Amino acid sequence: MQKKQIGSLLMVASLCCLVGCQTTPSKTQIRELNTAFQQIGQTEFVTILPQKLRYRARIDTGATTCSISALDIERFERDGKKWVRFRFPVPQDGKAGEGAKKTDIQEYPLTREVPIKRHGGPDQIRPAVKLQMQLGSFNGRVEFTLTDRSKYEYPVLIGRNMLEGNAVVDVSKSYVAEEE
Repeated sequence: MQKKQIGSLLMVASLCCLVGCQTTPSKTQIRELNTAFQQIGQTEFVTILPQKLRYRARIDTGATTCSISALDIERFERDGKKWVRFRFPVPQDGKAGEGAKKTDIQEYPLTREVPIKRHGGPDQIRPAVKLQMQLGSFNGRVEFTLTDRSKYEYPVLIGRNMLEGNAVVDVSKSYVAEEE
């Protein structure tokens, strides 16, 4: 089934739920939909590769871009190109709070500077890099903004740039991607 057909099926299913249609997708259509997209919950485990750092992640369909906790962030130039140097906090039980150990220095090409609007705080400009990540059956390069998230419960925030075309979020569940 092509993504355009799946999108149409999702729209029909959503509208049926909203307006109480008597026509619902068939069991075959639902099966095809479930195999086309990975189902994930409101919280999941994410592994950053090749470092194999496994973090608890909050799935945020309102966030445009993924974000990951990074410490000692420093921008620099290499061969006339912009790069960023930082350390990941080492997760313990998927958490990476204040006082966590740090990984070795990581260096990645800077993909862009992302303006972040914060409610109740000043806006920020965050560096963004592409990282290899795995969430359930998804394994791919995804852009992440870097910021110190040690004060937050989840060191990783998964946004729409990873979700779109890859996953369907069921907010009533948590940690379901591991089960597949």
